[in-house]
Amino acid sequence: MTWRNAAFNHARQTLPQECCGLLIDINGVLRYWPCTNESQELDTFIIAAEDWAAAEDTGDVIAVIHSHVSAPLKASEQDLVSCKRSQLPWHIIDATTGEWCLCLP
Repeated sequence: MTWRNAAFNHARQTLPQECCGLLIDINGVLRYWPCTNESQELDTFIIAAEDWAAAEDTGDVIAVIHSHVSAPLKASEQDLVSCKRSQLPWHIIDATTGEWCLCLP
């Protein structure tokens, strides 16, 4: 299964809440690392610190991935600020259609 398929499956499984995860590079192989969303709100996400740490222990974190469940498929103002702060690309998935968009720092 590709990392994109794994991310989309995670997005569908977590509905109606946003999914979140990381794209990691493990010796040249890209893998989607699903993370726990610690947000109590349906339309935001907070990646569990222990999930991020486990991903870093396994490979190099190269992108953040999350889904939108009710917002348009584009980076929100909060996404843009957080993407820039993280200095990582952010992939955003529409959890129902499987479409993607990309936010660059």
